[in-house]
Amino acid sequence: SDGEGGRREPIVDAPVVNADFMADRAGTIRFSWAWSHDDRQQTFLLRAGQWRQINDESASGVEVVPLGTSYDRRYGYLRSERVDGPDVIERIDLETAERVTVASDPQRDPESLVWSFDGHEPIGAVYGGRQPGIRFFDEGHPHAALTRELIATFPGELAHVTSSSRDGRTALVTVLSDR
Repeated sequence: SDGEGGRREPIVDAPVVNADFMADRAGTIRFSWAWSHDDRQQTFLLRAGQWRQINDESASGVEVVPLGTSYDRRYGYLRSERVDGPDVIERIDLETAERVTVASDPQRDPESLVWSFDGHEPIGAVYGGRQPGIRFFDEGHPHAALTRELIATFPGELAHVTSSSRDGRTALVTVLSDR
């Protein structure tokens, strides 16, 4: 609605009741997910106007939750549980639905995400322990290289951009350590 008595216009129908949605940076709905009354999660990808189920916890035994999309709107990122180990981060092709693991650890779940400097794209995951480190989804991403420069500036600590101005000229950097 336009806030002044205007009409509501439907954007997309939910694939299931009580669903959450995630859009890409252009505002196009890409994902939906929900938990049923018996706490089983389902996740869907919207392709060519049709919902495609990419996870049903009743069948898979795991939850798969959307995290964000790439800046070019080609990929999505998912946090995917594993039956026999820690959670992984997967990249899903928004056209083909092909999924590839882009970050994992044999002992730990990812603790948090690292975002592009403009905050639109997840580019890595933080894995903990006494000396946390970042696993980038694409080592060639320009913000991965800049984040590595920040890490080199603060040896033994975890430094990453936590927010920035809209034009990208000013950034807030958070530095963490085990001290």
